[in-house]
Amino acid sequence: MAFDITQAISRIQDDWLSITGIRAAPDEPIEKLDPFPIAITFERFGEMNNEMMYSGSFAPTTGTIWSELHIQRVHLPLSVREAMSYRTAFLRKIQDDENLNSFMMLVRRVRWTFMPMEWNAIPTVGYRFEFDYITEIQPS
Repeated sequence: MAFDITQAISRIQDDWLSITGIRAAPDEPIEKLDPFPIAITFERFGEMNNEMMYSGSFAPTTGTIWSELHIQRVHLPLSVREAMSYRTAFLRKIQDDENLNSFMMLVRRVRWTFMPMEWNAIPTVGYRFEFDYITEIQPS
C-alpha cells in the first residue's frame, strides 16, 4: 500500500477509539475538545531528501506524527491517574496494529511525554506520543 498520511492518522485514531473509556478521536483536529477523554492526531513535520534518491526514482521521506491524549483538568490527582491509565493500552494497540506500518511503511520509533497540556485555551493533562516514520515517495 502506498504511503498516505491521512490514512495513517485515521488508523491511529481508530486505535484510540478501540480503547474502553476514550470518548472521541476525530480524524482531523477540532476547535473544541469535547467530550473528554479525547485523542487528537496530526502530522508534525516531515522531510524528503532528494539527494538520496534510490535508483533515481524513490526519494526517502521521514516525518513525525503527534498523537495527543487530552484529559480534562478538573481535579489534578484524578486527572493524572486517568490519563496514565491509557498509556499501556494505547502502546499495545499500536504495537499490534499491522495496518499502521502499511500506511507509513515503517514506524521507526515511538516516544511519549506525560505533561500539562492545553488546546484552544482549555487546560488539560495527558500524553503526547511521537511516531517517527520513514517511507518512500515515487515521483509522478
